[in-house]
Amino acid sequence: MSCVAAIFSFNNQKVQLQHIEAMTQAMRHRGPDDEGYVFFTRNGGAKCFGGKDTPSSAFGGARRYFPTETFAGNYPDEAVIALGQRRLATIDLSANGHQPMCTEDRRYWLAHDGTLYNYIELRAELEKLGEVFSTDSDTEVILKAYRRWNHDCLARFNGDWTILIYDTHTRQLFVSRDRFGVKPLYYYQDETQLLLSSEIKGLLAHPAVKTGPNLDYLKDYLESGAKEWLKETAFENIYRFPFAHYARFDLNSGKKHWTPQRYWKLEPNLSTEPFNPERAKEYAKQYYALLKDAVRLRLRCSVPVGCALSGGLDSSSIVYLVDECLKKDGAGNGVKTLSMVHTKNPATQYCDESVYIDKLVKQLDLVSYRNEPEPWAIPRLHKDSVYAFENPADGLGTGTTYLFRLAAEKNVKVTFDGQGGDEQLAGYFSYFRNYFYHLPIRLYFDEARRLESNTGLNNLSIRQLMYRSIYTLAKISPIRRVLKKAFSRDFDTPKPVNEALVQSIEKGLVTLVHYGDARSSSFSVESRLPFLDHRLVAFLANIPACYKIAMGWTKYLARLAFDGKLPDDITWRKDKMGWTQPLEYWLNDPLKKWKDELIANSLMLKTLKVAQMVKNPTIVMRRLTISVWEQVFHHKRKGIRLNAQYR
Repeated sequence: MSCVAAIFSFNNQKVQLQHIEAMTQAMRHRGPDDEGYVFFTRNGGAKCFGGKDTPSSAFGGARRYFPTETFAGNYPDEAVIALGQRRLATIDLSANGHQPMCTEDRRYWLAHDGTLYNYIELRAELEKLGEVFSTDSDTEVILKAYRRWNHDCLARFNGDWTILIYDTHTRQLFVSRDRFGVKPLYYYQDETQLLLSSEIKGLLAHPAVKTGPNLDYLKDYLESGAKEWLKETAFENIYRFPFAHYARFDLNSGKKHWTPQRYWKLEPNLSTEPFNPERAKEYAKQYYALLKDAVRLRLRCSVPVGCALSGGLDSSSIVYLVDECLKKDGAGNGVKTLSMVHTKNPATQYCDESVYIDKLVKQLDLVSYRNEPEPWAIPRLHKDSVYAFENPADGLGTGTTYLFRLAAEKNVKVTFDGQGGDEQLAGYFSYFRNYFYHLPIRLYFDEARRLESNTGLNNLSIRQLMYRSIYTLAKISPIRRVLKKAFSRDFDTPKPVNEALVQSIEKGLVTLVHYGDARSSSFSVESRLPFLDHRLVAFLANIPACYKIAMGWTKYLARLAFDGKLPDDITWRKDKMGWTQPLEYWLNDPLKKWKDELIANSLMLKTLKVAQMVKNPTIVMRRLTISVWEQVFHHKRKGIRLNAQYR
């Protein structure tokens, strides 16, 4: 994990180091181990600088990308382009991993955020083609892979990334984000320059950025929640670069725009084939092997690792595989697990999953670190979470924020997380509507009874039959209009399960992985997500839906894969929690006064013309977040700037 920043001047205006330095300094939490800057003149000349966090061993070294000095006001007078990078060192901890890094001829310069997990295999492939390497970093592999294969290198990458590569010969900037938007990238552009940054805070640190609250975005958030897959953000004139895309910005063309190109897209299997027990067993074996290899690749690091453990199937599966891989390598001496629990207050114990955590800890002899949120700490914690998220998010952000704080306290630099399993294996009950609508009627009631037994959802068959009838009737235009008026919503035909899952991956999951990246990076911790190995994602998208919701179980394929490995109470667990937080209790009991005063005094909510009386806890939570967002990103007359306490 790291951060990147870039400034490209359109009118030969001199780029100043203090501006790029301020941008990266605002994101220091993402990369406290190193910092580097390179300035380019119009003729392709480059000069490198370091900063206070640059290791002393990086200065004056033989490598052509090492800084020659710390900035002291003597950067090139004709510099019109600047790249900046901050590094959290997890692979090749030496100064050789310093960035921005260049090729031997100093033509290509790379600054990137994230990790290339299959860098060892790609390095071997490139060496067979004649490439020579002088470091042990994944950064050099990215650089040489781009030089060899151009943008086609992205198809070979297994990892999470934001990549900026500048070609001094063509004066083109190459930009890319990973397939699932794990690593962020934002940009701001006016008539004089293009600015890029891993976080919005980096852009706000540049004095030329003119922005304010994006009222349309904030209204949409209040109505329908966070949407981190959109181009627009909560800040006017600041945009997201799209995930699974690349683009080139040509400074020679005179055009001040780019056209991102998509390089990867999921194609779901919409087959309606019947369930086959033998095929299910074979799919389960393949699933297990792919997930285990995803874990193996992500264990490549030179710093302490830990695993988030909620007690659910997905996080338990990852912990099991990490333990198995480490023991195979002779390094299994008790995997460190990180959990959030609710044991102290009887009013919040319904959110506690300690009983499941205890079972796995005992079976695998794990090291279990635990933390429990205290209501008195939540106001400050929520404010810090809003600062980390930048765009208003759903929920308080307490769960994994506590987890990553715990990781930092225990000197865990890399965590493994179970995010992504539900969106690929239909783990949420909301997918029942898609499943039953497309299920043959002859299988309907038997499957509904089995699911009802395993989920505890009473009258599931009746409710789903009612939904199916409504959606079927909605195909008739006059009835559709009546239903829309009666329920204030449209009744589009539910998509097949696999199609709905792909939509969840490209929308809802993109939002969730941004939460994870923002929360982990705020504590200088790198979060790795084995479920988002693109090989596994493509495999599961191609598995017929009848193996995901089957035999009365959600996530059937995953349960079958870990049957006999994990405790049965976890593998065949019937309830669904997933870092559940006692929001209603907190906001209506110990934190009620704090919540009510913030919402009542919010000028932003008044600007958005929001009615004060509302009981829906989700909407109340969003209004609270808008009120805190207003405090953190203080709106002055000239635009948004960070509140003084966050500068």
